[in-house]
Amino acid sequence: MVENASMPTQIKYFWCISIVLALLWSGFAVFDTFVALSAANQALHPTAYRVIELVHLAYTVVIWGGIVIFSGWLVSVRRKSWARYLFIGVVLVRIAIPVLTSAYYSGLNAVVPALLQLIRFEWRIYVTILLLITGSLFAFSPAARRWLSAKAA
Repeated sequence: MVENASMPTQIKYFWCISIVLALLWSGFAVFDTFVALSAANQALHPTAYRVIELVHLAYTVVIWGGIVIFSGWLVSVRRKSWARYLFIGVVLVRIAIPVLTSAYYSGLNAVVPALLQLIRFEWRIYVTILLLITGSLFAFSPAARRWLSAKAA
C-alpha cells in the first residue's frame, strides 16, 4: 500500500479500486482464455487459436490492467490530477469496445442490439461500471481535490 500519512482515505480507496479493476479484468481474461473460449472453439485450428488466445490474454493483462494501475499510481503516489481523467477514459473505452466492434463488423444497425445484449447478459459490465463510478467519486471528492491541488505546497 502507498505510505503517505497525509493521503486522504478517498485516494487510498481509489488506489485499491484501480488494483481491483485490473485484477478483475485479468481474471476475466484468464477465464475466457482457458475455460470459456477454449471449450467453445475446439473445432478451430488448435495452434492458431491458442496463439490468438494468448495474445488476447497478454493484451488484456498488460495493456488494460497496466494502464489502470499506472493511472491509479499516478494519482495516489505521484499526485497527478490529470491521471484521474485517464482512469475514467480507459475504463469507458474498455466498456465501449464490444459495442464499437459489433458496429464495425455488423454495420451500424447492430449497435443497439449489441448494446442491449451487452447490458442484458454481461454481468461483468455492471461490476466494471460500479467500480468506475465508485473510483470516480473517490478520485473527484473534495478531499481528494484538495490533496491533489496542494502537491506544490
